[in-house]
Amino acid sequence: MHVELVMLLVAVGVSIATTVVVLRRTRDAGWVRDAQLTMNASPGWTVLSLVFHGLGAAAGFVIGAVFISGGHPAAGWVFLCLGGMLGVLVGVQIWVARRPFPPDPSIDGPGR
Repeated sequence: MHVELVMLLVAVGVSIATTVVVLRRTRDAGWVRDAQLTMNASPGWTVLSLVFHGLGAAAGFVIGAVFISGGHPAAGWVFLCLGGMLGVLVGVQIWVARRPFPPDPSIDGPGR
């Protein structure tokens, strides 16, 4: 029982920390622009990443529900947290991909 509790606490902590870090990074215009450029440079890998994150989120929710209904609530919540975290990553990736490109920053520095 103690192992399941530790596993649950670690999974919840990692999921919350990852979600908070990713959502805070979206407030940085430079990070969003870099993410857009990265996604634009390799659209195939972007789609593949989106598909695998989506499948991971769905699998996490399904496996979590199966574990909870099977009498292992701690393991079920671990998978539900993983599915939720991957769902947030999918949402952020879609949000970044749908944003218009910002104008290019000025290359003229001080004294030019």
